[in-house]
Amino acid sequence: MPAGTPDRRGRLTYYLGGVAMLALLVGAAVCWRERILFTDPSFILFRMLLEGQPIISEHRYGAVVTQVFPLVGFRLGLPLAVVCWLYSVSFYLFYTTVYLLVGLRWREYALALLLPLYLTLIVSDVYFWPNNEIHQAVGWGLLFVGYYLHLRPRPLSVWQHIVLLILLLITTSTHPLVAAPLAFVWVTFLWARSGGWKGLLPRDIVYTLAIGLGIGLRYYLSHASWYDGYKLKGVRGLDWAAVTASFRSGQLRTMLSYAELYWPLAAVVAVGCYAAIRSRAYVVPVLTLLAGVAYTVLVCVTYPGSFGRKQLYYFESEWMGLGLLLAVPFVLYTLPRLPRYVTLAILLMCFGARTQVLWASYGYYHARTQNLEIMTEVLRDSKTPKAISYPSTDWQPYFGITWGLPLETLWASALLDRNAISLKVVDGQGEVATGVTDFRSDFQRVRIAELPTDYFQVDTTGGYRLLTAEESEGLRQLLRPLPD
Repeated sequence: MPAGTPDRRGRLTYYLGGVAMLALLVGAAVCWRERILFTDPSFILFRMLLEGQPIISEHRYGAVVTQVFPLVGFRLGLPLAVVCWLYSVSFYLFYTTVYLLVGLRWREYALALLLPLYLTLIVSDVYFWPNNEIHQAVGWGLLFVGYYLHLRPRPLSVWQHIVLLILLLITTSTHPLVAAPLAFVWVTFLWARSGGWKGLLPRDIVYTLAIGLGIGLRYYLSHASWYDGYKLKGVRGLDWAAVTASFRSGQLRTMLSYAELYWPLAAVVAVGCYAAIRSRAYVVPVLTLLAGVAYTVLVCVTYPGSFGRKQLYYFESEWMGLGLLLAVPFVLYTLPRLPRYVTLAILLMCFGARTQVLWASYGYYHARTQNLEIMTEVLRDSKTPKAISYPSTDWQPYFGITWGLPLETLWASALLDRNAISLKVVDGQGEVATGVTDFRSDFQRVRIAELPTDYFQVDTTGGYRLLTAEESEGLRQLLRPLPD
């Protein structure tokens, strides 16, 4: 039987992966405050409520699937806490749906198992920063590959081709970084299912070309954009010197310093490659290691600098694709070749080890959320509904990333009652001026009259007040520094 072919042996490991998916979903439901009252989630959700429609940036259309849930809650007039809760769980509702379709409906157990491994292997702080579109792109990509493998043994109708092409277009448009995991999963699963290159079908080649075109289109759109275009500078200037320098980069050194968080990945790689070699699929371990090195270079030339704990959430999201690549031999060859107890032991180790790591990350983000709530209460008691403080660096020990504080404090206070409080931290006194009827969000000024009054009652009797150095320091003394 070709590797990766649906069989009964894969069901038990698939069910174990399902338990991990359920645990992640429950965590998203319980820790919704920590996940939403932080940088981008609070910013995106605020814009959704302000504009009453999905917020699509950089042509990342696959993000709509998670934004539908809070928008429906908003349209139904549900309480603000419920809208936030819906946004938090929407991500894992989507991933769980993908897992069920690929596994239960299409019986592609090996492919489905990649999803819980992707969501756990290189994951700690990133669990509390849910809305990076790369994760949704991976979900869409697994749907595309799973549906194709399910249909592959039989002739395809026109409508099935249309659905496949739509899934492919959504996948490649949702995030440029999905190109590497998508291409690698496609090639290795087709190779394993076909028993080698000679077993490929003509339409396999056609869809491979379609994937290349989709990735090329995404690169073109990113190249011309203000956000992705800036990040692609390192890729455009790639040469041998840049490749060798990537292995000495601050980015790689920093990630290696956190390697103890991701130690189960080593077992997954070792056992997967061993099983592939036992199956005489020698090309797969070689391709996996080469793809892993290429992915490492790609991330390091894009982000060459080192970083601290406050940015770990972001760079983990960029490295998670490496975990997916390196897990491919494990899901393809360990399930059918090695004793079942070996596979189950490794999966239990992978998923179980995350409990302690995620608990530590929860402590960091829970402390941050508590600081938000304490600060908004103090500002309310002092009758300072709109405040500005500087410099922003003084607040970093208590919040890490500070650019989201205007909306994070708005959400934290509005969840207690509709009388909203907002604190904007800036880098200089020249940024203080503002109008009485304006609200200063993270990156723009919004007229208070435009805010949804069912959720936010922002003061219009006065402008922002600049806190004195003594007031700012007194406020900070009430907060708890974030754990290392």
